Amino acid sequence: RKILDLTTVAEEKVKKTTKGELGKISLGTVSSSAAALPIGKLKEFRKYYPEINFEIFESNTYGILEKLFNGEIDLGLVRTPFNQRELETKIVMEEPMVAVVNSDDYLKGKKKIGIDDLEEVPLIIYRRFENIFRQTFSQFGINPYIAVKCDDARTAIYWAKLEMGVALVPASCAKNYTNGRIIPINYPGWNTQLTLIWLKNSNKSPLILKLIELFSV
Repeated sequence: RKILDLTTVAEEKVKKTTKGELGKISLGTVSSSAAALPIGKLKEFRKYYPEINFEIFESNTYGILEKLFNGEIDLGLVRTPFNQRELETKIVMEEPMVAVVNSDDYLKGKKKIGIDDLEEVPLIIYRRFENIFRQTFSQFGINPYIAVKCDDARTAIYWAKLEMGVALVPASCAKNYTNGRIIPINYPGWNTQLTLIWLKNSNKSPLILKLIELFSV
């Protein structure tokens, strides 16, 4: 009887796995991606498929790409720009860069700024966007003072909180992690996209296909 019960359980698990109702999803995310996660849909997903497990791995975009190519994760949620060769991609959200300010000494009274406004203030940037920022400053013929460079948008925001300068970060990250002033930057060339990625020609389980579809709606 026990053997029959175990066999029935095993068969049921196989059926659920085949239907995408059972299994594990390994998702790599960048730290600034929280606002792009469809939390309501994920809750609904979890409600309908209560036997699904999520494993979340956090890193920067390059770390997530490495994990994906090493087979450590099924999907990644990363921020452009990145090399899209050998990847399937789906844009989840596009957003502008903003300036985060905690000191009245910087950009006082400004409701929106342009690139030229950044010439006279100390800047806090994270290395992910350093090349893009420097190229833009060069095009505008300005050479602003970069006071702090770091590896994470949250760290940049923290240093802005210490009044060490003006942090340049994606809008959603600023909204989630600062109580300081958030000033839009009027320059579409700095817009960044949060993108769901997976390997081309990879064998995707029914469960992974369902999650990709979830981000599509």
